Amino acid sequence: MKKIISWTRAWKLVIIIACGLWSAGCGGGGAAKVNTEEDFQKEQSAASEEVLAQSDAELPPEYKILPLDELEVKFDYHLEFNELATVRPDGRITLHKIGDIYVEGMTPSELDRLVTEKYNEVTATPDLAVIVRRFSSHIVYILGEVKNPGTYDIRSRMTILQALATAGGTIRGAKLGSVIVLRKNAGGEPEAMSFDLGGGAIKKARVKQELVAAQDIIYVPRNIISNVSDFLNQVYDGLLPPVEIYLRALYLTGRD
Repeated sequence: MKKIISWTRAWKLVIIIACGLWSAGCGGGGAAKVNTEEDFQKEQSAASEEVLAQSDAELPPEYKILPLDELEVKFDYHLEFNELATVRPDGRITLHKIGDIYVEGMTPSELDRLVTEKYNEVTATPDLAVIVRRFSSHIVYILGEVKNPGTYDIRSRMTILQALATAGGTIRGAKLGSVIVLRKNAGGEPEAMSFDLGGGAIKKARVKQELVAAQDIIYVPRNIISNVSDFLNQVYDGLLPPVEIYLRALYLTGRD
């Protein structure tokens, strides 16, 4: 009989404790909230959005298109509309069936939306992508008395001499003693620097190993340039058309 009474009292005690815990957890008698699958999904979605917002805030701003950038407009289905276009000094490109579009200062995403909108008037399925294939901010312009004048990608720690070698070297009559480099200064204005890269300077180890900077214009003249200021005046006056064209594209657009 004693054994039965003790078990009965034990069960009563368990029931009393359980009721007390249930009351405390329910805030004084309210019904307990049970998290459903829908609640769980909402919490997960909110957490994901918070993470994405933090990630976007940490990302650098999207690249903005510049003159002389090389852009590819690539279609999934209408391959005849594919284009590889270089942004002109006036900030425009020309697309098949569309014509001229002003793109300077736009991000690739913005241009993608604009081109898609334009081609919506031409085809029902304008699935396309805009890709920046070459950045003008990472190239150098080599002009004058070199075998292959034009634009070239900058390699890590490239010197002026290495840049000239990339352009195939100089041709007969080139004056390496008066190589001119046009470079943007801190105020955004072009400045001219003269470098003696002639054989005599190399033999005497006097060649300054100047590193090429992004958007430099390297000009190898046919005649010795004794005064850098006079050279710049010739450029501005249009007496050196190849240099003037590149200089205007890089630094002088919109300043006339």
